[in-house]
Amino acid sequence: MEDNIFSLPYFSSQLLDLWNWIKTISISSISLDQLVNLITIIQRTLTTLAIIIGGFWSYLLFIRKRQKYPRANLSHTSISKQLTKEKILLHVSIQIFNPGEVLLSLRKGEVWIQQILPPTPELLTYIEQGNDPVMERETEIKWHLLCERSSTWKKNRLEIEPGETHSLNYDFIIDSRITCIEIHSRYWNIMKAKRDFVWSLVTIHDLDHC
Repeated sequence: MEDNIFSLPYFSSQLLDLWNWIKTISISSISLDQLVNLITIIQRTLTTLAIIIGGFWSYLLFIRKRQKYPRANLSHTSISKQLTKEKILLHVSIQIFNPGEVLLSLRKGEVWIQQILPPTPELLTYIEQGNDPVMERETEIKWHLLCERSSTWKKNRLEIEPGETHSLNYDFIIDSRITCIEIHSRYWNIMKAKRDFVWSLVTIHDLDHC
C-alpha cells in the first residue's frame, strides 16, 4: 500500500529524501533522471507542506470563530389591544435568528414583562426622596414585574437552521393604565447546558392600545 501523501510520516520521509539528495549529488554532475527525481521530491514535499499548513489554518479558524457552537440574535416586537375598560392584550413576538454555520438547538426559554410607566407608588416615592433607583452593583432599575412565561423543549424539538429565523409568540393580559413596559427574554443553548450559557435581550416598548 502506498503511503498517504497527507500524512506526517510521508512528509518526513520526503524531507529526508530531499536532504539525502542534497548531500550525495553535485549540481554540476546531476543527470536528467536525477534532476527529474529531485524536482518530483521537491514538488511532493511542497504540496504536502501546503496541505498541512492549510489544515492547521482551517483548525485555527474553526477554533477562533467557535464554529462548533451555534449563535443567536434576538429581537422583540409587541402589539397591545384593548380588551376591556381595565384590561389589554399584550402580544409579544420573539424572533430568534441563527447567524452561525451550525444548527441552533434550544432547550429552555423565559420571557417576562416589567412595568415602567406609570411607575409604582413605592418607586415613585423612593425617587422623589432623592434616592437612586438603581441598586448598588446593578446597572438598571428593577422595575415592577407584571407577568412572565417560561418554556422547555425536548431535544431536537426547537431547532433553527443556519440563516433561518424562528418566531416564538406570547400573550399577556395586563392593566390598561400601563403605557410603557420593558420586555426581557432569555434562551438556553442545549449544547452548553452544563455551563448554563444563555442569549438574552431587553427592550423598552410604548403601548398604544386602541
